[in-house]
Amino acid sequence: NYAIFAGGRSSDHEENIVDIFNVETGLWSKSSLSAPRSQLAACVDLRKLRAYFAGGLSSDKPSGIVDVFDHQNISFSNNFELAVPRYSLSCITHDEFVYFAGGISSNGPSSILEIFNSNNYSWVVLQLSSARHSISAVLVGATIYFAGGSLSIDSNKALKLPAPNPLAPIR
Repeated sequence: NYAIFAGGRSSDHEENIVDIFNVETGLWSKSSLSAPRSQLAACVDLRKLRAYFAGGLSSDKPSGIVDVFDHQNISFSNNFELAVPRYSLSCITHDEFVYFAGGISSNGPSSILEIFNSNNYSWVVLQLSSARHSISAVLVGATIYFAGGSLSIDSNKALKLPAPNPLAPIR
């Protein structure tokens, strides 16, 4: 029932402002992230009615902060952080798991895939097939696919991955 717009960058600094639109009433309210950030990842867990806002760029440094919006309490909390701070990462949920993939850490593009279990608050850290940022994530059936992204921070040197043939069967 809410549309949430969080963080971002104004002309010279990151923002922590959160604008919340209540679709049912048509009213806007404001909140704030625990720290100003831009280039953060956002995803929604429809089962638990939570939205996750992870990582981002804060004061020109990668952030590991994960803010959680709880739909039932209409409030934000900051209960945990990513193991590897990064920005331009991807986020997607499936069942009780929240996946934080790739991004740019202080060492450059990252291959880290952090999986958060929202039932028992535990973490698993895996590796993607390659380090990249600005990844797309999609859930098809019970399978999550991470595709595309950039292998380089310098967009002029980024490797463009070929698009699949839309007429070919998906395997």
